[in-house]
Amino acid sequence: MVNEYGLTIGNVAVFTKEPYSEKGIIGMDILRLALERCRDVKEALDFTIQLIKDPGQGRNYAYGKKLRYHNSYHS
Repeated sequence: MVNEYGLTIGNVAVFTKEPYSEKGIIGMDILRLALERCRDVKEALDFTIQLIKDPGQGRNYAYGKKLRYHNSYHS
């Protein structure tokens, strides 16, 4: 995805041994929020890290079943 400033961010599911959070923001919403609010890579990186720290990355990604994973982001 790309915003009006030319900032491009992508994400991919990553299945790890790290525990999954029951609360937090799903990865695609983190990506969307960063593109809405940031103008460059440094700003988006700082913003994304802060969201992953608090409120965190988590919740269920599927409708009607349980699917949990972490995200890897790239720009």
